[in-house]
Amino acid sequence: MTIVPNSESQRVSDGLRQAEVLVQSYPDAALLVDANLHWVAFNQPYLLMTGGRRRASLAEMEDGARPFKVLGRSEEVDSKQAQLVVSEGRFYRFDEVEISNGAGDRFNVIMVFAPVISEGRVIGVIVTYRDVTAESQIQNRYKELLALEKARAEDLERQVRERTQELSAALEEVTRLSRRDPLTGLFNRRAFMEYADKAIALAQRHDRPLGVMMCDLDHFKQLNDTYGHQAGDKVLIAVAKALNDGLRESDIVGRYGGEEFIVLLGETPPELVRDIADRCCGLIRSIPISEIVEDKKTPQTISVGVAAYPNDASTLTRLIEAADEALYVAKETGRNRVALARDVKKTDMGADAAATEPARPRILVVGTNEEQAQLLRDSLKSTYEIIFAASRKDGIESCRNTDLDILLVDEDLADTSGIDFLWEAFPIQPDCLRILITDSRDSFAAIRSGMSVPIDVFILREDLAEYVNSALENGLARREFAHQHITTKPASTHRMALSASPIDLLIHNRRLEFVYQAIVDLPSNKALGYEALCRPPSDLFPSPVALFDSAVHLGRIWRLSRLVREMAVEPLGSLDSNKLLFLNLNPADVSDPEFLNGESFLRPWANRLVFEITERASIHDLDRFREHIEALKAWGYRFAVDDLGAGYASLNSITVLDPDFVKIDMMMIRGITKASPKAKLIRRILEFAADADIAVIAEGVETAQEAEVLVGLGCKLAQGFYFASPEKRFVVPKGFSS
Repeated sequence: MTIVPNSESQRVSDGLRQAEVLVQSYPDAALLVDANLHWVAFNQPYLLMTGGRRRASLAEMEDGARPFKVLGRSEEVDSKQAQLVVSEGRFYRFDEVEISNGAGDRFNVIMVFAPVISEGRVIGVIVTYRDVTAESQIQNRYKELLALEKARAEDLERQVRERTQELSAALEEVTRLSRRDPLTGLFNRRAFMEYADKAIALAQRHDRPLGVMMCDLDHFKQLNDTYGHQAGDKVLIAVAKALNDGLRESDIVGRYGGEEFIVLLGETPPELVRDIADRCCGLIRSIPISEIVEDKKTPQTISVGVAAYPNDASTLTRLIEAADEALYVAKETGRNRVALARDVKKTDMGADAAATEPARPRILVVGTNEEQAQLLRDSLKSTYEIIFAASRKDGIESCRNTDLDILLVDEDLADTSGIDFLWEAFPIQPDCLRILITDSRDSFAAIRSGMSVPIDVFILREDLAEYVNSALENGLARREFAHQHITTKPASTHRMALSASPIDLLIHNRRLEFVYQAIVDLPSNKALGYEALCRPPSDLFPSPVALFDSAVHLGRIWRLSRLVREMAVEPLGSLDSNKLLFLNLNPADVSDPEFLNGESFLRPWANRLVFEITERASIHDLDRFREHIEALKAWGYRFAVDDLGAGYASLNSITVLDPDFVKIDMMMIRGITKASPKAKLIRRILEFAADADIAVIAEGVETAQEAEVLVGLGCKLAQGFYFASPEKRFVVPKGFSS
C-alpha cells in the first residue's frame, strides 16, 4: 500500500498507523512490522491463529524484535523474506505453505508479504496468512477418495473381466465336450454332420470331390459278450486312435454310433478314396489287440463302405446312405474288406448303374431375368431338374401339371408379387420347399418375426450365386425333418403335404392341455413358482415340438401362442399370490402387436409371469428384439433365458435380454459331481449371475446326488422330477435335505 503523509516528521508514524487500521480490518490473520522488522500491530484472526496467546504476542511486540517467532514458517526464513520486501519494495505470495505457532499447531496457508510505501520509501511490511487448511484437507481427501474409487472400479472391472473370461472358457469347454464322443474323444454324430454339411456345401460350390467312409468293427458283439464291455470300450478307443492318427489332418473322423465310425475325406478324388479305405483296414488289423484284451489272439478287423461325391451321390444324406449300403455289402460278403458304392450299383439286381441314383429334385424357377436364369442353370443343373417360368400364368400352370420339390420365386414378377404368387401356388403345391429371392432384408426380418407367409427360405439377390446351393440343400433337409416330426404316416410312405386344418381345428376348439412343474427354492424347500407346459392332442400332433414347428411353418404361431398364454393362466387364481408362473415364449411372439400391447387377459397377472426364451432359438434382429423385450418389461413381465449352455451365444442372450432368471440346461446337470467340469462351469455361472443380479434355476434335476451337488455349489433354485413331475394341478414339491 502507498501512504501520503501529512508532514515529513509524522510520515512514518502516520503511515504505519494507517496501515494498522488496514490490518485490523483485514478478514484473514495479518501482522504489521516496520522497516526494521519490529512489531507494530496484529489483528484478531492473527491472535486466534497463534492459539489465543495474546499476552505472549504483546510481550513479543513490546520486546520489539523477533516478530516472526510467534507464527510463521520459521523465524529465520520469514525474517529474510520481510527484509527482501523492504529492500525491493514488491509483493511476494506463497501458496500452500505450512506454518506453525508457538503452541505447536500447524496450518496450511497462503502467505503474502506486502510493502507499506510512503513517499517512495518502504516504511513497513504487512504479512497476511489465509488459512486454507480445511480446503487442503478436503481436496486431499477428495483426491484420496477418487483414487480409492478408481482402484475399486478397476478391481471390479478386472474381476468381472476375469469371471467373464472364465465363464466363456468354461462354456466353450462344455460346448466342445458336447460335440465329442465321451469314450473315444472323436466328434459325435451331431458334430460330424455339422462339419460334413459345410464340407459338402463347399464341394458343391467349388466343384470339388470328397469321399465318405462308413466303418463297422467286425464281430464286436461277440467281443463284448466274451470279454465284457470294458474290453469292448478299450477296443473302441484303440480303433478311434488308429483312425485319427492314420488319416490326414484335413479328414474328419466321427463315432456314428455303437461300433460304427464315419470318415469324411475332403478334396479326395474317387480313385484315392478306395486306397485310403484299404489303408484304414490295415491300420485296424495292426492294432496289438492282445495287449488291449487279454487272451484275445485274433486281430481286430473292420468292414468299410465307401461313397464318393459327386460320382455316387449329390447330397450328404444320399452320400451317407450310399456308403452305408456299401458297408452292408462288405459285411455280407465276408467282412474285413472295403466295398464301393459304385460296385453296389452295378450289382443291384442287374439294374443299370444310373438307375440306382435317386431321382433329382425338381425345381420351378419363376420370374428371374436371363442373367439370373443362366446363373441358376449353371449352378443347379448337375443336382436338380430345373423348370423355368417367366410369368405368373406360366408358373401356376407348371404347378398344376408337375410334381415339384422346390419353388424358387423372384420377389418382383411382372404381373404380381412373388409373395402373392407363393400364396396362390400354396394350395396347388402345399408340400414343396418355397424360396423367395429378395432385394430387402426387411422382408426376411418380417417373416422371421412371425408374419403368416408360406416362405421357407429367403435369398438376397446379391448372395444368389454364392448361397443358392447351400440354401436349397439346407431347406430340403429342414423340410424333411419337419415332415418326420409332423406327419403321422409311416416314414416309408411318400411325404405328405402339410395342412393348416389340424392347427386351425386345435385353435378353434381350444384343444390344449397344460401341466405344471414346480420350481423349488432350495433353502426354504418351497415352490417359487411353476412352469406351464403345453400338451397337444396326440391324434393331431405327436409332440409339442411338432405342433409349434407346424405353427411356424404355416404362419399360425401368433394365434397358437395367444391361445397358449390365455389357457396357461386360467388356473392362476387358485395359486398363492406370491407364486410365479413360467411360460415358454417363441422369439416370434415378441413382435405380436397384441402381446406388445399387454393382452387384457394377461395384465392382471403381469407381475407374476416370467417368459422363458430358449437359448436354442436364433434371434436375427437383436436391436428390434431388445426394443420389444423392453416394451414387454414395461407391462411388468419378467424374462428368463432358457436352456443356458445348449444353444447359441450364451452370453449374448443374457446381454440382449437382461433377464431376471437364467435356466441351466438339463444336459449340464445330468450326472454332475463335485469334481466334474460341469460343476466348475456352474459355479462360474452362479458367480456371474450374482454379480448381474440374476437368479439361476437348474433344470432337469432327477437325483438326490445332483441336488446335493447343486446346493453345495450355491444354487438356490431347481426344477426336475426329483422334486415334482409335471401335473395338471399345482403340486407341492418334495423337500430336499442334504
